[in-house]
Amino acid sequence: MIQPNQALSGFVVVSLLGPKGGISFSMATDGSGDAKQQDVPALCAGDVNNDGVVDIADLNAVRAAFGKRLGDPLYNPDADIDRNGVVDLFDLSFVSRNIGCKVQ
Repeated sequence: MIQPNQALSGFVVVSLLGPKGGISFSMATDGSGDAKQQDVPALCAGDVNNDGVVDIADLNAVRAAFGKRLGDPLYNPDADIDRNGVVDLFDLSFVSRNIGCKVQ
């Protein structure tokens, strides 16, 4: 737990995921206790091809990599939403649920 006036150093990444996507931001400190915040543009969770919208192209990317594991030639780390080393039903259903999410 961080205490008031406690000097911090390091780097923190926080991701906030909602039912139709999410945003991420990062915060770094320089050791003086002064936080320096850097906002990252809003992202849609499940936007595998990173074009700002979750659509059939993202679903097709997951389908193409479905069943592939880390180390397989056709493994796509962007399609492995939960980063467990295999593109599986979770990844496919996650992208399916977020179809229609657009960066605003």
